Amino acid sequence: MRGASAKGVCIGPGCDGGDANDNSNLMHCIHSACMLQYFVAAQRENPVPGPKEFLRYATSEGAGLLGRKDIGMPTDLTMVNGRIVWKDGEFPGLDEAGMAAEAEAVMKATLE
Repeated sequence: MRGASAKGVCIGPGCDGGDANDNSNLMHCIHSACMLQYFVAAQRENPVPGPKEFLRYATSEGAGLLGRKDIGMPTDLTMVNGRIVWKDGEFPGLDEAGMAAEAEAVMKATLE
């Protein structure tokens, strides 16, 4: 996907209804596209796109394929129940380093 996108191919995974997938869920479509790319990554020359690229493929590029320039733009801010959960490419209030250290400790204790 990354190689095709670099050559100007517009990529637009999305939910096209029951004919293309089983649940019409955009996030599930993005996840499936990402997982399928990871599955075949060993056989590909270009690395798998990151999550931000998959989101762009499914939003602004998907809207562009439909001729819509007024919808589909990814956001730099996401709120859930009035709380900011994503801002400027980060999860504010989330101690990612602490979570990674905790997960590492649990894994180490489990393997001992």
